[in-house]
Amino acid sequence: AVGWLIGEENRGLNAMFVMMNNARLSVGLQGVAIGERAYQQARDFAKERVQSRDLAGSAGPVTIVHHPDVRRMLLTMRAITEAGRALTYYAGGKLDMAKRAPDADAQAAAQARVDLLTPVVKAWCSDGGVDIASLGVQVHGGMGYVEETGAAQHLRDARICPIYEGTNGIQAADLAFRKVMRDKGTAARTLFAEMRGAAAAEGAGPAGAGLVPAVAALEEATEWMVGASAEDAAAAATPYLKLFGIVTGGWTLARQAAEANARLAAGNGDAGFLKAKLATAQVYADALLPQASGLAQTAMAGARGLMDVPEDAL
Repeated sequence: AVGWLIGEENRGLNAMFVMMNNARLSVGLQGVAIGERAYQQARDFAKERVQSRDLAGSAGPVTIVHHPDVRRMLLTMRAITEAGRALTYYAGGKLDMAKRAPDADAQAAAQARVDLLTPVVKAWCSDGGVDIASLGVQVHGGMGYVEETGAAQHLRDARICPIYEGTNGIQAADLAFRKVMRDKGTAARTLFAEMRGAAAAEGAGPAGAGLVPAVAALEEATEWMVGASAEDAAAAATPYLKLFGIVTGGWTLARQAAEANARLAAGNGDAGFLKAKLATAQVYADALLPQASGLAQTAMAGARGLMDVPEDAL
């Protein structure tokens, strides 16, 4: 057998992680892609399935897309999908800039941003794919649970994404220990400053207003994480990553909202598409960003109580 040395001798793990990190970004995008297809199918079903009168007292049954709870599920699916897509594309753009930016400082800054966001893209977007596909089954009702519609297939396809290329628990530990605690939160704080700027930008609207307290919750949890013990950080890692993902997703949609409002004001672009972007950003701000404060409290509880239960009592 003949082998070829890849990279420097005794540095094989470093070379492997170049491949692994690229794969992790791809798995995050896989979660987004499955979520998008699950949303499309659920949306189309909801526009065809007739059940019950609407709340305004229609003369007869209406398609279920007219019912507020179904609309809530569909728009939640779309909001998570659009935030995840924007986040993966943003990370991909920074990956290109890390190689092709005009100067070394810009390249280093782009690489630092990719390093910080890689576990978030992989874990939050793949978890999001599972959540979206599960909602898709729910929109279908009993028809979603059987094989005929294919809705359950999306859920099965999505479920592998939080597992392979490093489980999402490993991604959470990577974010906590290597990406936040190792540099004492420096890279994260740089991102948070950009988030605050986006929240205050003209045209960010409800998406920006909802982002402000969410960023504050993430900053508080990050400062706690920087000073946490190893056991507390390990226990907090998963809710912390979810918090990080939700807030970062809200940031991407606040940026989109500001751009959409600017284009609408200038009469530039498809008005229907731009208004849908604004509506999606508002749904995200109303339905998802409020979770940030609770996740921050969960994370900052650390290992309290978790390790106190005797093993034989589990």
